[in-house]
Amino acid sequence: MSKISALICSLRGMASKQGGCSGEIMKLAADTIEVLSSKTTSQNGDGWIPVGDRLPKEHEERTEILDLIFNVIQSCKVSDLVLVTVYDSDQDKTFVSDDCTVDGKWANYSGNCYEVLAWQPLPPAYEPKRD
Repeated sequence: MSKISALICSLRGMASKQGGCSGEIMKLAADTIEVLSSKTTSQNGDGWIPVGDRLPKEHEERTEILDLIFNVIQSCKVSDLVLVTVYDSDQDKTFVSDDCTVDGKWANYSGNCYEVLAWQPLPPAYEPKRD
């Protein structure tokens, strides 16, 4: 774990224990550090974040599955969609795609011949100029 990741974890731990206004300030500080480090963490300064440094931040997601007998509610942690650089060992090449993590694992490129090497947040959507 990098020093930045350790600092973020420490601040989040203190925030949950502290509560109140102080806890909110610590949580905000942890979120700010995480955002700033995501913009600067890259070996080449190109925006790519090696998966060994960290994975995208995940948030709680609840899914309701309906069947004929039971309503089943599943809860998992899911990241936002990000760009990924993937190594395909069958074809010995890398390519760029999109993916997200679910409970700390890549949804589309886990296992088999694929290995996610790095990721970066999606850029903002193109906004055409309006006259």
